[in-house]
Amino acid sequence: IPFVANTLRFEYSVPNYDNYTANQYQYFLEGFDSDWSSWTKSAEKEYTNLPQGDYKFHVRGKNIYDFVSREAVYSFTILPPWYLSWWAYTFYALVIILGIFIVDRIMRRKIINRERDRAKLREAELIKKQADELEIVDRLVKVINRAENLDELFNSLLEQTFIVIPQGEKAAVF
Repeated sequence: IPFVANTLRFEYSVPNYDNYTANQYQYFLEGFDSDWSSWTKSAEKEYTNLPQGDYKFHVRGKNIYDFVSREAVYSFTILPPWYLSWWAYTFYALVIILGIFIVDRIMRRKIINRERDRAKLREAELIKKQADELEIVDRLVKVINRAENLDELFNSLLEQTFIVIPQGEKAAVF
């Protein structure tokens, strides 16, 4: 029985026609009730909002001579609601796995982009450093090309060295 139809009504009777209005009934829903009901003249019982599970409805009758009939049993199962079914759990698991996969991909992409940006910065710094070094070499080559004798060359190179070497390092060199 689907979960949306979890309200059930049982109607029953005993085949005794001697003062049939005096017949009494007792019922018990195994899996829901804890014990047999008290004897009643009502020939019906309704259960509402039964939770999912397996049930057995037991009923017996008693006539005016206190003869108790054999017990009648009806077995049935209330299925779980759709959101608690095995295929719903499978869907939930797939959604969680897909979510983890997507988050993993996004985080990896962020890390890769961050590392790529750092690499670009390091490359730009290296290129600037190389450009500065090339500029110094270019100045030194120009000094060497302009020099007419060795003394002038030596003095010009010494002068360029003072320009190139930072102030703190000059004290340590000279």
